Amino acid sequence: MIALLVILLILVVLLVVADRASASYAQDRLKTQLASTLAKDGGTVQSVQLEGFPFLNQVIGGHYTGLDAHIVDVPLSGLQLSSLTVTATDITWPLNDVVNQRLSAAIADRVDATAVLPLSRIAAPLAPRGVKLSAEGANIRISAPAEIAGLGGVVSGLATVGVTNGQLTISLSKLTIGGVPLPAAAGNALTGQLARFVKSPQLPYGLRLSSVKLVGQNLVIDAGARQVHLTAG
Repeated sequence: MIALLVILLILVVLLVVADRASASYAQDRLKTQLASTLAKDGGTVQSVQLEGFPFLNQVIGGHYTGLDAHIVDVPLSGLQLSSLTVTATDITWPLNDVVNQRLSAAIADRVDATAVLPLSRIAAPLAPRGVKLSAEGANIRISAPAEIAGLGGVVSGLATVGVTNGQLTISLSKLTIGGVPLPAAAGNALTGQLARFVKSPQLPYGLRLSSVKLVGQNLVIDAGARQVHLTAG
């Protein structure tokens, strides 16, 4: 009886070791391949974590609960995100493709991403023009030297960022120049002009923006997509 228990215990240990080994192997393959997609223009893939247990069943069956990836210092549309967190769920990735490192065969039913962009990284390239940005509640205080209707001085106002139909939007309000309040029509006019220049960031995997909000001194950008190939290759 004791011998049988020992054998069963050894089998359990071997299965756990095999399960963790398969998880480590798949995660290493994913980390290498995701780096070429998510950090192809720069940035560092800090971690890739596959979800689910027992993991060996997922490898053999070619179906995974999900994964979380965390990348830092990611270039995006001429700026640099401090972090990008990607969560993929309900992933199909056949065993043969895992072994042959074909991440292009891995398809996630859904991918969600959260990007963090510090205001300081937006402000830095604008500083030589005298533009200053700072957080003010849920809005961004913008000030810059300008001339409006013959009045010269520092223009200041509140910028509210948002998302409409998957596109980034910015609206201006409470404008002043040299401390003198400008009519609301001026904010509407400048908002209309901004709309011609504001472009939504090009996120990986064709992710569509769902929200942009100011949290502390950071813009937090959320996006998602369905039926995503985890690499373009």
